[in-house]
Amino acid sequence: MVLLECFYVLLTSPKQAGRVIMEQHTLVQAAMIVVVASLLSTLGGLSAQFLTGVSGILLALVYGLGAVFLWGLMAAVCHLFAALLGSTGEIKQFLKVLGFVDFLDVLLLPLYFLAALVDSAALFGGASLGIWLWKCALYVMAVQTVYAVSASKALLILLLPFLAILTMLLLGGVLGLSIALDSFGGVLPGGWLPAQL
Repeated sequence: MVLLECFYVLLTSPKQAGRVIMEQHTLVQAAMIVVVASLLSTLGGLSAQFLTGVSGILLALVYGLGAVFLWGLMAAVCHLFAALLGSTGEIKQFLKVLGFVDFLDVLLLPLYFLAALVDSAALFGGASLGIWLWKCALYVMAVQTVYAVSASKALLILLLPFLAILTMLLLGGVLGLSIALDSFGGVLPGGWLPAQL
């Protein structure tokens, strides 16, 4: 299936597209889509002054490499949580489907121009939110297709990394607060916290 046809099927029939992507497309194609989509969507929103000279080239390089890094990191972490939940699937297949899902970022480019023409941040924000929600739904579909799980388990696989990060941040905050209280000798300035709890 040709790439443009695959994108059309991804937009109209995502589950069928996920299977086709896993069978017929390569990891290199998915990586190229990630880089191009991130460059087009991100650089489309920047002013022309940022895209000139060496700084523009470096900025584009950083965005492209960052997108590939985040794509791989998301796939690796989700694959880890899928394996912990007893699901079977190949990370290579998951990377391919996720890469093709990132194609939706290209749809942000016309929104930048439309928002500039009508001078409406609300229009851009609403459309961006719609594309983001659609992309999240396609991520759930990607997990379902690759790991052969239900929608609820796919959503759990996608949310567990964020919940783990939130838990670590909360535990770090509690630890930091306890260290701060200990360094003040158990009493904060103003004496509103007793020395012995």
